Amino acid sequence: MSNEQAQLESRKLSQGLVDKVEVEVEVVLGAARLTIAQLEKLGPDDLIELNHAINEPVSLRLNGQTFAYGEIVTVGDQFAVRIDRLDA
Repeated sequence: MSNEQAQLESRKLSQGLVDKVEVEVEVVLGAARLTIAQLEKLGPDDLIELNHAINEPVSLRLNGQTFAYGEIVTVGDQFAVRIDRLDA
């Protein structure tokens, strides 16, 4: 096997290993700013209003970095995100 063939096989092996690594994707629906006093008063049935309109896309993050935007949908009895666009 030539050196070039060995390097190609090594890259294929490395890519195969990387392809199996699982990562956690976060879907960010919105945020709110509260004082400590407001947090201390929170209880069951209280609402926290988010800074996000219903028709705005949610952001998808990986390691804190946004990589895509999408729309919240339901699939059966679970939430899902339909990806609208990827960040370049």
